[in-house]
Amino acid sequence: MSTLSPLSPSLPLHPQALNSQLTPPQPVSSRFQLSAFTPTLRAPTLPKIPLSPHEISKIPSTQTLFYQKLHLLHSHGVDFSPSDLRRISDMCPELLHSSPCLISAAISFLLSDVDLSPSNLPHLLRRRPRLLLSPVKTRLRPAFFFLLSLDLTPVKDYAFLLCFSVEDKFLPRLDFLREIGFSHKEARSMVRRFPVLFQYSIEKNMRPKYEFLMKDMRRGLEELRDFPEYFSCSLENRILPRHEMCKRMGLRLSLPAMFRPGNEKFKSLLRRYGGPSLPVMDSPLWNAGLNSSIDNRV
Repeated sequence: MSTLSPLSPSLPLHPQALNSQLTPPQPVSSRFQLSAFTPTLRAPTLPKIPLSPHEISKIPSTQTLFYQKLHLLHSHGVDFSPSDLRRISDMCPELLHSSPCLISAAISFLLSDVDLSPSNLPHLLRRRPRLLLSPVKTRLRPAFFFLLSLDLTPVKDYAFLLCFSVEDKFLPRLDFLREIGFSHKEARSMVRRFPVLFQYSIEKNMRPKYEFLMKDMRRGLEELRDFPEYFSCSLENRILPRHEMCKRMGLRLSLPAMFRPGNEKFKSLLRRYGGPSLPVMDSPLWNAGLNSSIDNRV
């Protein structure tokens, strides 16, 4: 790939300014067209992407940085649609005035060190555009080696986690699991089986759900250890309503049987097993056959 010319001084493109100055998108035959994102300025008509470095140098300085990054992404097969760019600018407004060198280094790390397939790069960056803002030395590489230490391999399957800080994201969640009673080995096993635990807020997600499980549902740590997916369920829309339904019917289901099925399947299970002969929760028979029977169906 040809080396881009040195960056011209440019004004940062704020996402609100970007959205307010767009011209309507025009139908195109190619799959990569961003004329919809040409700001309405008194400037010559801009050439269509892809652009060569020589063509980019002719663009007015207020737009040079933006188009250099688009050209860089396009050279790696990442062609964001106008709707992608609007969403990404909302998620990561810093990306609009970030350095192309930072983006280039991040992409190179993902393709070389992480061994990510080029064909998977567009999907990953749409899901985690913040990866493009992550410095290799202080963010991507430390996260890469931390995931290796947890035996989360191949790391390319968990590349969406690489934009997280080891000190601010990974370690605090492991510390929380140990704080509530899990051993170091159990905590590591839980995040290996359900790595998206690293995405959840401790105070807004994990702690309230843990306290509800212990105090209201009166469950044990071993059930949470075996079903860390519990943290992915909505407390207001799934955990609480289903707990109340089971409580009214005298049912005490295992966590997978209770939370894994969709709404219609869960209601069907309640209708099937919620007859008058069903053992109540304080019966020694409640766990003998019902839960294993339901678990095999979810």
